[in-house]
Amino acid sequence: MKKGLIITAFICILLMLFTSCSGGIGDTLLNDQGKQVVSLMAEMANSDEYRHIYYYINSYDEVIAKLREGDYSRIASVYELSVPTTVLLDAYIDDNALSPALNEHVYARAYSMFAPRLIQAGGLDAMAVSSLFSAQKSFACLAPAGNKIYLYTFQSGYPIAVTFIAGDDSYRATGYFIINDEFKTDSEQAISDSCKASGINGVTATRL
Repeated sequence: MKKGLIITAFICILLMLFTSCSGGIGDTLLNDQGKQVVSLMAEMANSDEYRHIYYYINSYDEVIAKLREGDYSRIASVYELSVPTTVLLDAYIDDNALSPALNEHVYARAYSMFAPRLIQAGGLDAMAVSSLFSAQKSFACLAPAGNKIYLYTFQSGYPIAVTFIAGDDSYRATGYFIINDEFKTDSEQAISDSCKASGINGVTATRL
């Protein structure tokens, strides 16, 4: 009897931890996981050993030097970015014209390309360095509440965009440094305007 109660209690705890990624619980989980991605990227940016692994990084010394001037150890603010999927796709698609699997793939890929589109305004070197210093992780999450984009800003340094792509019972988080000197993060409106200037209209930034 006692053993059964212990097992039941254990299952309840697991359900409390992983029952859903919707609402406030989901926002907290994504934010915490996003911060872990940011922390890894901060370590990558400041690690000489990491640069030695990818010897060809030295051809981007100027861009990397500016990246490393930032202090990524302390997050100043976090924003959730909402953007119409039709804008991400640059076109309207008839969902009924695609199979459910292909439809899911198309939308996930559109979200995955959000950060690279912001970076491309910074030039080819910026895109190359941002890719080299990007980071990714996956984590469990029952009933994920769709794809998400969080933007982490700092007192000094480039902002980091973390895109969360929903799976069946998980998320895949990918972080990119937005190496674009014209991208401003002073306010929600500044972020929206910067996205528009980078060719992505209709972005709404909400501070968490």
